[in-house]
Amino acid sequence: MATIEIRNVWKEFRLHHARARTLKEEMVRRLLGRSIEGSSSFWALQDVSFDIERGETFGIIGSNGSGKSTLLKLMTGISKPTRGSVGVRGRVSALLELGAGFHPDFSGRENTYLNGAILGLNRREIDRLFDAIVSFAELEAFIDNPVKTYSSGMYMRLAFAIAIHVDPDILVVDEVLAVGDGAFQQKCYDQIHRFKHQGKTIVFVSHSLGTVQELCQRSAWLDKGHLRALGETRTVLDFYSQQIAEKIEQAKEQAAVLVPDGRAVLRNLRSVDEAGVPRDMLGGGMMARFVADLESGLPPDQLTLSARLVRADGVCCYDQRVAVSEFLEGRVHGEIVLEIPELRLYTGTYSLHLAVGFMDSDQWLDEKFFNFAVEGLERGAGVTRLEGSWRQVAPVTERVGVG
Repeated sequence: MATIEIRNVWKEFRLHHARARTLKEEMVRRLLGRSIEGSSSFWALQDVSFDIERGETFGIIGSNGSGKSTLLKLMTGISKPTRGSVGVRGRVSALLELGAGFHPDFSGRENTYLNGAILGLNRREIDRLFDAIVSFAELEAFIDNPVKTYSSGMYMRLAFAIAIHVDPDILVVDEVLAVGDGAFQQKCYDQIHRFKHQGKTIVFVSHSLGTVQELCQRSAWLDKGHLRALGETRTVLDFYSQQIAEKIEQAKEQAAVLVPDGRAVLRNLRSVDEAGVPRDMLGGGMMARFVADLESGLPPDQLTLSARLVRADGVCCYDQRVAVSEFLEGRVHGEIVLEIPELRLYTGTYSLHLAVGFMDSDQWLDEKFFNFAVEGLERGAGVTRLEGSWRQVAPVTERVGVG
């Protein structure tokens, strides 16, 4: 039986381009029966249908404005569909907007009790969970401060800690996890993996395709309110990545590249397969190919590139600096490629930091980041898996002939 059923869902919003500026104007408009000037309809979702099964981790992908957040708000009951129906079975805990439901003048302690009550817990249950929530959020020293004094990361940590400790049947997570630092992000993803093993239903929205591939069995791709693809995650991501590649090529053809004198610019940092299709999920132990566009009016012998691979918890796994003149001659213009023959990293999430600057200087002219995930090598406490073997050694007395 499906935990979430989306049936022919449409969601309409009214856009008002001009409003009455005073109470008198509004009363006159109503008395005369005039419509609001400049108002129009916007369909955020159009005829969307699919099911999410119990115990499934389901991904939703799409560009900004595609309808992802609108769909999540329908799933959680925050809003209702204009047409169609949304059926949900079980307790839902949602992380849709940073600190949504927090009262800025209340302390972290007071907001914990308030949010817990909204999510269906009584005071005795919150009392029992309170210490675990504060410990997970790493806010022991700040829990009695007003949340309006919290940083965005502190907001997110507290919101996530509350959401996961109410023991929901369904966990709905939007892009808010991107706010935390690397170590906390890894802790959140570890908790999501534990929820998966416990058979919880998870709906996960992210622009990190590699993370979606790592976590989700099936996914849906929304594009301008339409359901473009639904099915096994890798297949859906292939369709979506192909569209991204086409858009990148169109943008490169349409945009004139203008780089000021004395500057260097990096564009379109990405990972691609042998066919040139962008990939956010890379195979552990397989070749990795990272591509970027480098443009500069400076000669190659004045420029250096730095490439660093960093794990989600901040551990540096790869660090290389190279003179651009080692692989480029003449004009610095076009694609550059970094190939790693064997990406022997454990399964997890990583980031490539690529920077260009002057030789013998740590002042970068431009830098870009690319987030991706690795699958294939089982998780471990270290950075990589080194091959080793064991054998038995004879006792010392036998080896020296004593006896």
